[in-house]
Amino acid sequence: MLDRMRAFASTFVARILIGVLIVGLSVWGISNVFVNLASTTVGRVGDQEISSREFQRAYISQVNAYAQQTGVVPTTEEARNLGIPAAVIQQLAASAALDGLAEGSGMGASETLIARKVAEDPNFSGAIGGFDAERFNSLLRQNGWTEAEYLGEQAGAVRREQLAQSLFIGLPPPQAMQHLVRRYQGDTRTIEYFTVNTTNIEAIPAATEDELAAYLGEHQAQYRTVETRTIGALVLTPEVYAGSLDIAEAEISAEYERTAAQYARPATRTIATLALPATATVSWFNLGLSAGKSFSTLLEESGLGEKVEELGTLAKDQIADAALADAAFGLEADEYGVLEGADGARAIYVSAADPGGQQSFEAVRDQVRAELALDRARDGMSEVIDQIEEARAALTPIADIAGRYGLTVAQATVDRTGGGLETVEALPEGARPQVAVAVFAADPDRLIPSIPLGSSATVWFDIVGADPARDLSLDEAREGLVAGWSAEKTEAALRVRAEELAARVVGGEPIADVAFELGAFSQISSPIGRGGDGLSISPSVAEQAFAGGLGHAGSARSAEGDYMVFSVTDIQPADPLGGDPGIEAALADALSQSVYGQFIARLVGDAGLRINDQVLNDILTNVIGTQ
Repeated sequence: MLDRMRAFASTFVARILIGVLIVGLSVWGISNVFVNLASTTVGRVGDQEISSREFQRAYISQVNAYAQQTGVVPTTEEARNLGIPAAVIQQLAASAALDGLAEGSGMGASETLIARKVAEDPNFSGAIGGFDAERFNSLLRQNGWTEAEYLGEQAGAVRREQLAQSLFIGLPPPQAMQHLVRRYQGDTRTIEYFTVNTTNIEAIPAATEDELAAYLGEHQAQYRTVETRTIGALVLTPEVYAGSLDIAEAEISAEYERTAAQYARPATRTIATLALPATATVSWFNLGLSAGKSFSTLLEESGLGEKVEELGTLAKDQIADAALADAAFGLEADEYGVLEGADGARAIYVSAADPGGQQSFEAVRDQVRAELALDRARDGMSEVIDQIEEARAALTPIADIAGRYGLTVAQATVDRTGGGLETVEALPEGARPQVAVAVFAADPDRLIPSIPLGSSATVWFDIVGADPARDLSLDEAREGLVAGWSAEKTEAALRVRAEELAARVVGGEPIADVAFELGAFSQISSPIGRGGDGLSISPSVAEQAFAGGLGHAGSARSAEGDYMVFSVTDIQPADPLGGDPGIEAALADALSQSVYGQFIARLVGDAGLRINDQVLNDILTNVIGTQ
């Protein structure tokens, strides 16, 4: 179903339906009624509140998503112009309205259902699959959620999903709509065509200085430096703070004695298995085992080397198959055996064997020290953060603060996309867009606020340099200008030449004769749809071919940058009753979404959306410092 929806989403009809949905959601806009609500409330829909924390979290998420998609982190003013705050308000208002309806209808979400939803979320899966509680808690901290907040949001999502499914899933699309879509997707054209490329135009002469200067003037926006700021950043995480702590040797030794049991290394085997497909093969391996032949020799003789499955190095309790575990741990390094079972026989080979045992203090000293320091760092983090904030309030430079605690200041030259922050090694994954927003929102002449990144990381920084964006001179941009000017002139010459040749075909000359004069041969395509054929006929060429009927001729740019001159030689309409059976389901989904959007708009309109403009503006102005 998802594959069908993705395919359908690229079609013309899908774009129309999505447009209807967008209009349905946008007609009500954001209410002009601004009221004074609680200082922690951004808005209210009926009796449902939109908290400042909810808005702040959703707003930052949308800004980060925009930055990841475009490579540009918008300023607060740019975000306003892009409509990001308005879109977030609409999203939260819709959820609040649905929550109100769900509560009024007595609709709930069981703890069992919510727990299953969380457990099945792949974002919380561990390295070997399955729900990982430690990863769950870590991701919540990184994103500024408490467990109660997250589970509450999931409960709301479940209620909203149940409500939407019960009211709108399964609306049947009209037959006329299905017929139109099937025709649109299934009609084909056959074209006769030839290609016009750079061999068919005169060579483009080198650009003069005046031409390059004129081209630079017309395209100056493409030839600019990127605005950057150079910062000294201090990132404090439990791991960073732990690395600065002095732990006495006696403490490390005492901790090892206290926790020695956890440093006992289990016995392991490095195991490979081979399914033995026939009785004769089983006998062959048993005879080889009795004769003292090596496992590699038997593999070579039997020709089954490619069938060996490497299981890796495992402790006994990591092997789910008890019979296999017993067999493997009954072998030593470079030994093998044959294991009979209900599913057939297997050869079990152990390439390495580790007996395990207690690890010495010297072997695990650094690990013990690191874990002891990390525990101490976690306990002392809040106090250190308070002390650093006090020092910052006294306008103490970041470098001086870092020196007090044995920490390191990382210098980075940052652009608005977060580029350059990769040199700040301790910065948590995914935090670059958020930090970049703060860097470019900061006033170097005022106290720069810290950046809390969830509950486990905080960043402070000083701005030590700034380079505003500027226009490149002709000499600085010369290489790019020459390439850009040449490409533009070449493309223009190709377009003019293709249009001249296409005009002759439109005028009645056989396309084969026009191609022959050019030193080319025309070709007949296979039947193509509106997306081309995935090979020589690109979507842009197919779009022009579908712009007319039989005999329609023209030219279009191909995917390779050349031009094709074509003439439509055959049209095959699709069967409006046949084709992809998934179209009906895709249209039903799209129709349900459209009606759902209109329903939400009416629901919010009836409940009334009230916005606390003061809190909203405060968040947008200080979002980095207060999140």
